[in-house]
Amino acid sequence: MPSQCCDHGKEAALLPKHRCKLCPTAGGGGLIVTENTEIITKRGIKKNGNLLYTLVPMQVVTQAYYDRQFAKADLAAAQQKAKAKAEKLGIQFIPAGNGQSA
Repeated sequence: MPSQCCDHGKEAALLPKHRCKLCPTAGGGGLIVTENTEIITKRGIKKNGNLLYTLVPMQVVTQAYYDRQFAKADLAAAQQKAKAKAEKLGIQFIPAGNGQSA
């Protein structure tokens, strides 16, 4: 069953036994996904094989990048709106960050 733990897009999510690991040489940008393989020996014993590296299509990578950028912009706009409202009400605005809730 494919994993849905990351945003590599539909193509990567359809890979069998998709793992949410990124190749460190890919710069952590979600360019490469790895998949475990299995082999069956002549005696019928199932063993771990090599990692299968799959390049994520560039359209998927760029779309994920744009989605992250839009999410950041939406957050910044919401914080700016909340700050303006807080200033209007005369209270101090402390933005939530790093897992904190407001």
